[in-house]
Amino acid sequence: MPAVRCLRASLAALVVVAYIASLALASLSRRSDRAFLRPSRRHPLLGGTRERNDASAAFLPLPLPAALSQKKHKSKDLTTVGDRPAGAYARNFHVTSPHSLRGGDVFTWYSKTPHAEADAEAALIVVHGKRRNAGHYWSVFNKIWSDHVGIGSARSNTVRVAPLFFSIHDAQAYNDSSLAWGNSNGWQTGDASSHPLGATISSFTVLDYFVELFSDRKKFPKMKYITLAGHGAGGQLLARYAVVGHTQPADKAGISLRMVISDPSSHVYFTQDRPVPFDRESCKGWNSWRYALRDYSLSRTYPLPEGGSPVKLFKRYAKRDVRYVVGEDDVKPNGDQSCMAQALGGPERTKRNQAYWKYINLLGDSRANAEVAHFFGDFPALDKDTAQRSAHSRNISASTERAASPFKGTKVAHKFALVSGAGHQVKEVYGSELGSNFLFEDRDKLDNSPAP
Repeated sequence: MPAVRCLRASLAALVVVAYIASLALASLSRRSDRAFLRPSRRHPLLGGTRERNDASAAFLPLPLPAALSQKKHKSKDLTTVGDRPAGAYARNFHVTSPHSLRGGDVFTWYSKTPHAEADAEAALIVVHGKRRNAGHYWSVFNKIWSDHVGIGSARSNTVRVAPLFFSIHDAQAYNDSSLAWGNSNGWQTGDASSHPLGATISSFTVLDYFVELFSDRKKFPKMKYITLAGHGAGGQLLARYAVVGHTQPADKAGISLRMVISDPSSHVYFTQDRPVPFDRESCKGWNSWRYALRDYSLSRTYPLPEGGSPVKLFKRYAKRDVRYVVGEDDVKPNGDQSCMAQALGGPERTKRNQAYWKYINLLGDSRANAEVAHFFGDFPALDKDTAQRSAHSRNISASTERAASPFKGTKVAHKFALVSGAGHQVKEVYGSELGSNFLFEDRDKLDNSPAP
């Protein structure tokens, strides 16, 4: 009997060992399926250390070029982060928030120059479009920057960085610590991440992180300019960040911070005014968050500043260095075609953006009508002349005089460019002379485009 018990114990031990070995092999297999890039100690920017919970890089496992060489996936989900752009390298940054149980890592394409980051005088942060092709956007803006070095903020020692906002459906492209968003479009409006588990980081917090990083005088003592630039979906993120983004450390550090917004499908309205007629009864979300400040859904992960007051938020927004670069030929009815978006000017992005430019100027100062009168859209509550000459103004959603009054007396310091011949293409918009000027020149050197 002792021999039998000994044999049974041995067999049980073998089963346990075999089970543990199978788990180890499965883990090894999963790791081999996702190749990793580790920091090079020879590169002056990498250093080889992992710093967390502050405005510094955390160099974590990233996909190797072998993984990048896979055939392009036919769906909208990413299977890789794409080919490494010439002049850039992959770099992770660890982002935390007091409103999240844990932090997560933001994958970026980061410029190899300047070799000594302390020499950087400018930072260009590029936000990709809905395809989440950060590498392509980095290359496009890097080319535009290199063609304009010496003009305004296009300094030779500019840091160029393109963060990637993953969807959780891009699981083949990111690792266990990467931030990813449950809704592939949620990052555009500041939604909280849903990966890793417990990490509820707003995409607005990610932008805060990079602005804070480049505003750190200990790390970047020579920094003079920080530019956030986005197109399409990236423009939507920046359009909302310009409104609700928290007080910027760049202001305290004496750094010029500008936000350049190109061809977004929608904007945030501060009042009930809209430029075209629409059916308010059937379009239930027309005056809610993403299109307005009401029903703001991010209170737990990115609380509204200024107590959420639309008037205070507008006055703060109007003072910021915000520039709109709009393709005049961005007329195809694609992107956001919901009734809420169509209420902002119909199916065409160019008209929606022209209407918003008219709206914010009339909202702040009725005397601005002389400059914006011929732009698309009617706002009868903000412009009495429009109300008298527009046959359909009575069917347009309009705020009351009492509701609009607190906004008056606010000068909008923003700039608006309408790029002739440009459709919904980032190269056409920012690669134009007008677009590149709006990207790099100082605000006082820019003129607003007239109505088409």
